Amino acid sequence: MSGKHYYDLLGLPENSSMASVKKKFRSLAKEFHPDLHPGEEATVIFQQLLDAYERILKQDFGARPKPPQQPQRTREEVHRERWEQMNRKWKEEEEELNHYYHGLVTGWRYRLKILYAILALWIMSAMIADEYLPLKKTKDVVIAYNFTRYQSSDNDYVQEVTLRDHGTVYLANYYPKRFYDFPEVTLHQTAICRSNRSLTHRADKETYTPEIHFSICRLKIPIFLFLSLSLVIPFFRKPSAFMVLGSWINFYLSGTLIAYIVLFYFRFISLFTFGYFP
Repeated sequence: MSGKHYYDLLGLPENSSMASVKKKFRSLAKEFHPDLHPGEEATVIFQQLLDAYERILKQDFGARPKPPQQPQRTREEVHRERWEQMNRKWKEEEEELNHYYHGLVTGWRYRLKILYAILALWIMSAMIADEYLPLKKTKDVVIAYNFTRYQSSDNDYVQEVTLRDHGTVYLANYYPKRFYDFPEVTLHQTAICRSNRSLTHRADKETYTPEIHFSICRLKIPIFLFLSLSLVIPFFRKPSAFMVLGSWINFYLSGTLIAYIVLFYFRFISLFTFGYFP
């Protein structure tokens, strides 16, 4: 078959060079490309130009076989196929969800929940016992203090004081300049957790007992709430949104709190020996 028809589509004579064909096609492509000229008419013209361009490059001017036509399906068949596809998708999602639920109540995640529950019970028991046991008194010396006042709870003002052996504490409503001539103090800590409560300072023949703020023992209610979650969440094994949300809160928030309490705030050995050592 002659290729005159395809050259005519590009607006070129039949004996045009390949360079002329490429140049002409680039020019027409800019005019009818669907990305530049949206519309059904421009799309049809561009497809015809592209077909003519490819045939001329390959010198293939024979008739192309038409693709086999798909058999027409009834509306019921289309609806049935889509319904089956949706059912398969729902079953796959259900299997994935069940596998996810199963992973929260078995394996290493469940063992981590049990570990958190044991640690939470231990810490809560120690904190409750501290409420009834006498405070532990420890001698220390003030080595630095700051006159900057910070706002605390109950409209109290606190100031930073650094102790030689027990780090930084924040004393409520106390004038730290008294430590200049009388640096010796007695620190009052809870018996097991060694959480700072107050200190006793004798200056100018007077005895003062300012409270220590910004201490973790003053946050018992939120601490007990998170630790209580660690105690109850291992018993929730039924798939539910509460079980999933509670598990992740337990893993991240409660777990972080437990690690902070055990490793950074309370004395590790004192906590696990119930205050007997050191």
